[in-house]
Amino acid sequence: MRIMEIIADAGNLDTLAGIAGQNEVEDVWSSPPGENGRCISRMLVNDAARREVIDSLQSMLGASEGARIVIQPVEAVLPRSSEERDTGKSGTGSGAGPGIGRGPAAGSQRGMHQPGCETDVPVPGRAAPQLAG
Repeated sequence: MRIMEIIADAGNLDTLAGIAGQNEVEDVWSSPPGENGRCISRMLVNDAARREVIDSLQSMLGASEGARIVIQPVEAVLPRSSEERDTGKSGTGSGAGPGIGRGPAAGSQRGMHQPGCETDVPVPGRAAPQLAG
């Protein structure tokens, strides 16, 4: 999964909503327009739809001066969807199995183990517990 942050004129909000609907984007949220008439919209996009969403956004915003698309990785999405719970898939598409998905930096820092999760959750300032097993 990725968060796609779109910074563009507020007049593009309807088109952004259309792109999100056509590509079954997981979630969309937007800020109110600022004094300059621009707003920030964010889309939570699954891996299957990512390329199509990027292509659509580039087509829409290609000629817009000052428009930006920022793509950020997602470490985890909670709560998991009912489909992910039923199939045991991770919400990030990372192949980590059931529970919270792992990003590329996961495992570099150990944190507190959450029962029922397949990964450790880093907790700043807390030593890693010694787990049996």
